[in-house]
Parts: sequence; C-alpha cells; structure tokens
Amino acid sequence: MKRNFTIDDLILYHYNELPEEDKASLEMHILFNDYLKEANDGILQVKKLLNTEKTSPSDMSIRLIMDHNRKSRGELETI
Repeated sequence: MKRNFTIDDLILYHYNELPEEDKASLEMHILFNDYLKEANDGILQVKKLLNTEKTSPSDMSIRLIMDHNRKSRGELETI
C-alpha cells in the first residue's frame, strides 16, 4: 500500500495509467487528505475545461497559416 501520493499519481489515476493495486488506496487518500482532495478537484475542473475547448482552428488562424504558406512558397521558388 502506497502511503504518499502526489499530483503525478492523481494525473495517472485520471488517465487510467495508475497501477491497479494503487487505485483503491489513492481513492481512500482523496477522501481523507485535504491536499489530495483539492488537487483532485482541480484536475477534474481542468479536464472539464479541456473537453469544452474548440477542436478546430479559427478562421483567422487558417488565414494566417495560408498567408504564411503563400509567402514561404514564393521564397522557396526564388532559391
């Protein structure tokens, strides 16, 4: 049984990469350790925020990339 869990362990837990034998112990520590509970709540908020973000670039970003591409292509042709 692991006694000292870190934020790294919490992240592994949330992404299902924490070893099975540590999961139950970590869950108990979250219930009784204020530091881990706060860190866990923070990770949950960040995950929720990340899931609400756009998954495609804005029109402005696409225009900037296309403009840069046109300029770069012209530079390459002169070389």
